[in-house]
Amino acid sequence: GGSIRIPASCNGLFGLKPTRALLPYGPHRGDAAHGISHEHAVTRSVRDCAAILDATAGPDVGAPYFTQRPAERFLDGITRAPGPLRIAYTLQDFSGQPVHAECRAAVEAAAQLLAGLGHHVEAATPAFDYDALFQAVMTVMMTGLASNVDAREQQLGRPARADELERVTHAAVARGRGVSGTRYVAQFPRINREVRRIGQFFEQVDMLLTPTMAAPPPRLGTLSTDTDDLDAFIRASFGLAPFTTPFNATGQPAASLPLHWSADGLPVGVQLVGRFGADAQLLALAAQIEQAAPWFDRVPTL
Repeated sequence: GGSIRIPASCNGLFGLKPTRALLPYGPHRGDAAHGISHEHAVTRSVRDCAAILDATAGPDVGAPYFTQRPAERFLDGITRAPGPLRIAYTLQDFSGQPVHAECRAAVEAAAQLLAGLGHHVEAATPAFDYDALFQAVMTVMMTGLASNVDAREQQLGRPARADELERVTHAAVARGRGVSGTRYVAQFPRINREVRRIGQFFEQVDMLLTPTMAAPPPRLGTLSTDTDDLDAFIRASFGLAPFTTPFNATGQPAASLPLHWSADGLPVGVQLVGRFGADAQLLALAAQIEQAAPWFDRVPTL
């Protein structure tokens, strides 16, 4: 989880993962990975993100479920600053690993900025079992990947060739194919248990501020897909971004904002997570931040 927020963080862009089912999944599917996967865009500005949501949000015909879009346009909503919000921030990696100093500095500076804008900001971390949630989500995702590859193989009338998928993807497909139906279904109570715990945390706060990633952007080639060691690949890749996956599971809106640049000149994003369905509020806060700390003209030194 994090296929919008992570590239946004690495490239100095704004990236919103909308609330589950705010955007349509159809017509060829009812949802993606039982609502764990979400679609949207990375943008240069909050305004562009809001405009895309205005054009795309809402149910398609026959959708099994959907999140109601607000009556007001998202573009209109971002023109007004939100009232004082209760914002928690955390520097703790949900998986228990250390967080890079640049990512910590990004959150600390963002927390100070938010306090200066009149919001109530305090340190607090949601209590949940990250490992249990992560393992359950990974099982669902691997099984979904295997199902997608199986469907493509049926279309082609042949198995996927070795050169058509990365080695690590072949390993993930093999693992997904080994998950029984009963084991697959058993993951959803586990996900639900931890999602409810995170939901309790958001009964006390409006927003959560975290690093988007646990480290600045890695060098090209750091994560090689030319490996059969799936577990090592998962540890390395998700170790870089332990803050994003939980909110794929909860379905809450979450955005990466490009508010910090490392000493090496690399963009370092911070993540803001809102309550379920509070996309308009999250965008209004992001627009307020963008006005106070503009990033549109920031470009890397080449």
